[in-house]
Amino acid sequence: MGEVLSALGSVAGLVDGAVRGVADAQQEFGGAYSVLADVLAGHSAPEAGQALAGMAMAAERADDVACLLGSIAGRLTDFVERIRSADGTSVPSGARAARSPVAGRTHPTNIPPPPVDQRDWEWAAQVGAQLTEWKEGHSTEALVFDAAGQDWQVNSGVDTELTAAARVVAETMIANGDVGTAGDAATNQAERTAVRRAATHAETKAAVWAAANGKQFVDVVTNRDFVCGDDYAPGVARKPPGCAQAVAAILPIGYSMRVWRRGVAEPFVIMGAARRADDGGH
Repeated sequence: MGEVLSALGSVAGLVDGAVRGVADAQQEFGGAYSVLADVLAGHSAPEAGQALAGMAMAAERADDVACLLGSIAGRLTDFVERIRSADGTSVPSGARAARSPVAGRTHPTNIPPPPVDQRDWEWAAQVGAQLTEWKEGHSTEALVFDAAGQDWQVNSGVDTELTAAARVVAETMIANGDVGTAGDAATNQAERTAVRRAATHAETKAAVWAAANGKQFVDVVTNRDFVCGDDYAPGVARKPPGCAQAVAAILPIGYSMRVWRRGVAEPFVIMGAARRADDGGH
């Protein structure tokens, strides 16, 4: 059984790598389309229109591939859960993770957390100093604190339960037209890609944990100086959505998250916008 789980884990890793590769390609398609559209503006030659149409088609097909890979990843997760359940070591699936408790990874800090109303940028800077300095290509690190002062560490990247739950929310956002509907084909594609990629971000995963465990308020201290999606403008290619929108879609109404960024005095506040199932939401 262990060999089967190990093999499935390897396949899941390959699929996740493919997802990231397709996501990178989608991002490149979006950027290339914008540049091409600017360069060809005003040209009526048929080749110009054909080039733009081809680029848009490539972006759409990449989106289809991304959806298929995401579906494969979800089915692999469910299959692993089925095997573990039969073995007596059940793991909540991604779809359930956002509704049921998720175990946190405790990471006691050297800075005792003060009451919520006394947590300021100086406190956040002291906490953030315990995190690794972020470098391009490295994971985002974050320490999450609830109102009672319990703290938990989360890094960006693929996480079986948390990422799977976030991906469900991302696909729901796309299906509902919350992102990827206000611009041209390439910009819409880039927005869908961006919100899918946000499923692996530290803030998004912290939101899944908070929602799953009934933490109505959390402080998140990261080693980054921004929150992706903080300037989201629907239909504007250079201002795509990100974890700011994903977090809002995950946290129920009445929940909130403050993200403390390195070197920034004021936290970025994200208010929950998700309706709970018992309120008629989904």
